[in-house]
Amino acid sequence: MKVRWSPEAYEDLDNLRGWVARQRPDASVRVAARIVQASRRLGRFPNSGKLGRVPESREAPVPGVPWILQYRIKDNHVEIIRVIHGAQDFPAGPGD
Repeated sequence: MKVRWSPEAYEDLDNLRGWVARQRPDASVRVAARIVQASRRLGRFPNSGKLGRVPESREAPVPGVPWILQYRIKDNHVEIIRVIHGAQDFPAGPGD
C-alpha cells in the first residue's frame, strides 16, 4: 500500500526534527529516518499496529525511538495522521 502523510503529521515530523536537533544535532536525521522507515513498513504491513485510542485509527511504535505513528488504513493507502512522542498527551483526534 502507498503511504501518505497528513499535513499535521508532516508538521509533527518537522517539529520533532527541530527539537531533536537542539538536544543532539547529530541525531535528528537518524531519528527522522527511523520514523520514515517505520511508515514505509506500515505500507507493507498495515495491520501491524494496534487499535488506536482515536476511533478508526491504529498506532505503531517507531523502533529505537520514543515516537508513535498514529495512522489509519484507507481504501488503497495508509495515512499517517500524527507522529506523537510517547510521553506527550495523546491528541483526541486528527488536527488536535
